[in-house]
Amino acid sequence: MKKLLSTLLILAFLLSFGACGGDQTETSTESSEESVDETPVNTVVLPDVKGQTSEDALKMMTDAGYTNVKTVAAHKEGTKKGEVIAQSKTAGVTYGVNDLIVLQVSNGLTAKESASTVIEDPLLAEREELDVGANADYKPLNYDNMKGMWLSQLDLIPVYYDYEKEVQRTEDDYAGKIDVIMKNLKENGYNTVVVQVHPDCDSMYLSKYYPWSDYLNGNSNRDEDQELLTDGKGTLTGRTYGNTSLYDPMPIMIEAAHKYGLSFQAWINPMRAYAVDEIEYVNDSYPIKQWYNDPEKSETYLFKTTRRIYLNPAYEEVREYIVAVAKEICRYYDVDGIHMDDYFYPSGDVNYDKAAFEAQDEFVSLNEYRKNNINLLVKAIYDAVKAENKDMLFGISPAGNIDTNMKSLSADVKTWCSTAGYVDYICPQIYFGFEHSTVPFDGLSERWIEMNTEESVKMVLGITMHKIGRNDTYAGAGAFEWEDNNDILKRSFEWVKTKTDDVDGFCMFSYQYMFDPLTGKRVEYTKAEVDGFLPVMQELYK
Repeated sequence: MKKLLSTLLILAFLLSFGACGGDQTETSTESSEESVDETPVNTVVLPDVKGQTSEDALKMMTDAGYTNVKTVAAHKEGTKKGEVIAQSKTAGVTYGVNDLIVLQVSNGLTAKESASTVIEDPLLAEREELDVGANADYKPLNYDNMKGMWLSQLDLIPVYYDYEKEVQRTEDDYAGKIDVIMKNLKENGYNTVVVQVHPDCDSMYLSKYYPWSDYLNGNSNRDEDQELLTDGKGTLTGRTYGNTSLYDPMPIMIEAAHKYGLSFQAWINPMRAYAVDEIEYVNDSYPIKQWYNDPEKSETYLFKTTRRIYLNPAYEEVREYIVAVAKEICRYYDVDGIHMDDYFYPSGDVNYDKAAFEAQDEFVSLNEYRKNNINLLVKAIYDAVKAENKDMLFGISPAGNIDTNMKSLSADVKTWCSTAGYVDYICPQIYFGFEHSTVPFDGLSERWIEMNTEESVKMVLGITMHKIGRNDTYAGAGAFEWEDNNDILKRSFEWVKTKTDDVDGFCMFSYQYMFDPLTGKRVEYTKAEVDGFLPVMQELYK
């Protein structure tokens, strides 16, 4: 009997446990469902805080749930101190609550006053300091045969800056336009984009050596169609140098290029600096401004034309400063190469570097002295690029006229084309038609091919679209060639097709002559010429 009662008690206990277990499972499921419902939302709509005080704006951001909001001071005419001028992301759009939101806040200063005020850039403050070779593991995307397009600062100004709202474009607005640009290039047969990121001792990327470009915040001397408002002199309102960027445009460009399989070459203009009447608006924290403020270095490290300032490569400290550009870009960004433009010595004027030339006794000829200075610089940039990542490329796009390079500009293109260790590719700007009196496209290209005797140096021809439909003033008998014909570029590519054993690729100037940078639509006035050359160009190197 006891055994039976014991068994019954055990059975009852087990049934009770199962029932409890069933109830517990139900309760657990309900609890789980409730916890899902109560999980905090990680994305919220971004409020519009433009025009608010920074205190009110930060409260609005906090109340909305954003946890990573930073402010950066900026000068802008017509704004009150503490007023929010712009925000990095688009109001009314949903973002992650932890996403970085940068608010540009008026410091109430003039542009000149801002130049002597310490810059606190939140983006730079958060950047980790990296050593040489930190990006050596990146595998650059480059092609045996470049089919490139130059994307210049003038192509990109309206992409960086919203002329209608008079602020830098928000990050996602900018990213959307960049995506269209890269998509257009890919779909039309290009495999490389050469983007101007350092045009005038300024930068379109995060740099501790040079100020953010005024083009990001609206160059005050150009209208929305990029026409100069005055004859080479900026009106220099509160929209120019001295303001920082709301975000770093470079990773956005690189990511979009790589998304479409495009090699990304970072285009720099190392020696060319600001217009003479712009440099006083550059912040005092940068070396170039400190040199300008130094009576001695202002006359030696810098030389000035009537309109522009240039860095003088005669001095090692200056060359090191210039080389720092290449190092920084290769170290912090997944670029596929560094591309140097054609701005070297602006002319043969003996006064630019008189003190430096007279202080040395190695060279009797001023031109040979200058060519040596440029060669030292070019070699140093090449070595710097390879030290950061041996597979990243370094190329130069010199002026097309060989004699102009060797004499007026002191660019020793013959050495670069005949000696290893200066460049990976040379891209002369053969911006001429076939009827040009002195430097016709085919004849000049042949000269460059013959001069390129170094096997490691690839020959890439620079071809332009900017002369389509226009008078070529200095072409002599060929002055009207671009006006009277719409097949010059087609014939250029047909010529290249016969020279593919000697010509390793091409690069075209520039995007805005083929597509509207804002809408992505084809440009009408170049359509006949472009439609003519595209099929020939696209079949090259297949």
